[in-house]
Amino acid sequence: MIASEYKLYSNLNLNSNYESIRLYNSLVLPQTRYLRKHYHTSIEISFFKQGCGFYKTKGHIYEIKTGDIFFFSTNEEHYITEILEPDEMHIMNIHIDPRFLWMCENIISSRRVMEIFSNLEKTFENRFSADSPITKHIANLMLKIEREFIEQKDSFETMIKLHIFEVLTCFIRHFGPEKENTKTYPLTYEKFLYINRAIDYIENHFSEPLTLEKLSQIAGFSQTYFGTLFKRMMGLSPWDYINLKRINHARELLTTTNMTIDCISHESGFNNTTLFNRLFKKTIGLTPSEVRSHTP
Repeated sequence: MIASEYKLYSNLNLNSNYESIRLYNSLVLPQTRYLRKHYHTSIEISFFKQGCGFYKTKGHIYEIKTGDIFFFSTNEEHYITEILEPDEMHIMNIHIDPRFLWMCENIISSRRVMEIFSNLEKTFENRFSADSPITKHIANLMLKIEREFIEQKDSFETMIKLHIFEVLTCFIRHFGPEKENTKTYPLTYEKFLYINRAIDYIENHFSEPLTLEKLSQIAGFSQTYFGTLFKRMMGLSPWDYINLKRINHARELLTTTNMTIDCISHESGFNNTTLFNRLFKKTIGLTPSEVRSHTP
């Protein structure tokens, strides 16, 4: 259950307004949870204010303790499998759209952040343990962000952004390489603006037929160069981005409407229900029918 939710919107131009930062608190009772595998097109930072349990990623199972913080990249599989007695779990999540980083390239190196996520070492740990000094510092910053959202004092949006930058700087210092890798496909804010033309188009037309040729033309690049820049700037490929948008939209329709699965498949941009079912199961870990049957 979402106990509270706050959003900060940004715009790159007069016609492009998007959710750049989302903070929300969830309360969940102790339970063994059915598979709730999910991915995001945003970077996710989770602070466990209360509760214990287990977090599963593609290659690891983490024990969760009160005070732990988890970082997840775009398109990174993760889900809580169990919440232990006796306390309910209280989680604060912050989602950061990669576009927000590229808007603020003059303040924090978005290249550094995205390259860390796209070139994770085998020793990378999603979890920052509660007893670590850096974890306590990041937790305090996250609580400050929440307070700014709640109190909304003068220039609170600026303070939220500054705290976000400090959190990400802590992350860069903890995981970042000594030097930026910019030898191939140099990344610039100007190139991002071209990539964002395609992102805007996807956001408004993801339920319609899309092709890489069309999107690369909108951005003004060749298909190969467009695909490479998109992945390095957003942390996932154009098709992964499109499919996540479609699957998450379908999941929302499954849990909030009585539409048939065939209709939901079509409304979400799939022209083939069999393909939809297969991709949905691969992404979520459950079939559309199973998701609907587990909806309260």
